[in-house]
Parts: sequence; C-alpha cells; structure tokens
Amino acid sequence: MNKLKNWLGIVLIAAAPLLAHQSWFKNRSVKEQLKKAVVHYNEGRFATTKIILNKTLKQQGDNYKSVAWYLLMKASYGLNKMEESREMARNILQSDPQSTYVKHVFSCLGDMFVDEGKYSAALRMYLRARALQSDELFLEKIDQRIMNTLKVNIS
Repeated sequence: MNKLKNWLGIVLIAAAPLLAHQSWFKNRSVKEQLKKAVVHYNEGRFATTKIILNKTLKQQGDNYKSVAWYLLMKASYGLNKMEESREMARNILQSDPQSTYVKHVFSCLGDMFVDEGKYSAALRMYLRARALQSDELFLEKIDQRIMNTLKVNIS
C-alpha cells in the first residue's frame, strides 16, 4: 500500500508540468481567440465576433470571461440587438461587479439609451461610468458624451 502511494505521488509530480502546460495553452488559446474577435469587431463583422466569443465562453476558466462578455455585449449592440446586449450587461454587472470593464458597460448602456431617445437614463449611465474612472482619456470621452446628450436633450 505504501509503495502504491509513493508511486502515485511520483506520477502526480511528474504529470504536474504537463497539467500546467495545458492550462497555459488553454489561456493562450483563449487570448488568441479574443484577439481574433477584436479584429472582427473592429472590421464591423459583429456576427463573426459573436460566434468566436460564444465558443470562447464555453471553454473553462474565468480569466477572460468579463472581457468576452463585454465584447459580446458590444457585438450584439453593433447588430442592433438591444435587449440581448442589455442582458449581457446585466450578466457582467451581476457576475463580476469589480471588473475593470464595468465602466465600459455603463458607457455602452448610455449609448443604447441615447439611440432609444432615453436621454435621462443615458445621462445616469454616463455619470456612473464617469464615477468609476480616473483615466483622463476615458473621462474626456465620457464628458463629451454627457455634453452631447445634454445638447440633444435640450434642443
């Protein structure tokens, strides 16, 4: 029995690098898929982006789920599927409220509300996004969106 335990221990120790390598490879593969999804998104191929991201989300591991959900939300918004996009936003906000993408989720929700003519809701979303960030570039973009929304709402 003792020999069996020793043998099992040796096998597990020997297999550990292989298991770690698989995890590294999977993360690398997911990262490459996300890069590919971003390329398709930037080229306006939102349906292709969604296909890649849905496959990515089916893989195990939580390392890239927030970014994948955020990109999926943006792709759905690009396809003018507002309700689907809102559902993904809720998913991000509920599952990972501390994500670095939360500010972008609120910003995108604000854009959706502007598209629907719901300017006060859009302002609330933009202000929530603004409160979560101190990066000057992001603040400039959000401030511009706030100003544009106020201008449209006043006229």
